[in-house]
Amino acid sequence: MFDVTRYLLFVFCLISIWVDSARSVALNETALQALIRLKSETRSKPNDRVFPCKAADFVQRWWFQPALKEAGITDYVWHSNRHTFCSWLAMENASLKEIQELAGHKTIQMSARYAHLSPAHKLAAVERIAKPATPNPPEIAEEPNSHQNSHQSKSRQAKRSKITNLSDS
Repeated sequence: MFDVTRYLLFVFCLISIWVDSARSVALNETALQALIRLKSETRSKPNDRVFPCKAADFVQRWWFQPALKEAGITDYVWHSNRHTFCSWLAMENASLKEIQELAGHKTIQMSARYAHLSPAHKLAAVERIAKPATPNPPEIAEEPNSHQNSHQSKSRQAKRSKITNLSDS
């Protein structure tokens, strides 16, 4: 069952490893439209389950292995989807708290374990600090903190104190 107005899919699971037998999953627009289309193509009632199945059918994933084989994908298991989901969220700048809640993790530490950054994403992150500084940065209205003061050049500190002395006169 899903809620179109709140973009939520409600999952009721018979798998015993989930302590909470029901949870809601946030949906983006693409997922919501796919579910609406799926519902319209089936003869189901509004409150029917979207993917009705017995727990044994879900656990066996009778459809998953053939799909991987047909796609030529090797060394991939169902659980990898959770890592992919969390990693994609992380690379789109979702906070660990957002990842935790969306993935249904009990702790942020678990979310940190699941959220992996691609090598390209890591490189892009370190490249952000390698951009050249502006040759003549504009004066900052507020005083920088003491940590920043310790890194300023002597001439800039002297210039700043000269400006301060002139404005006091």
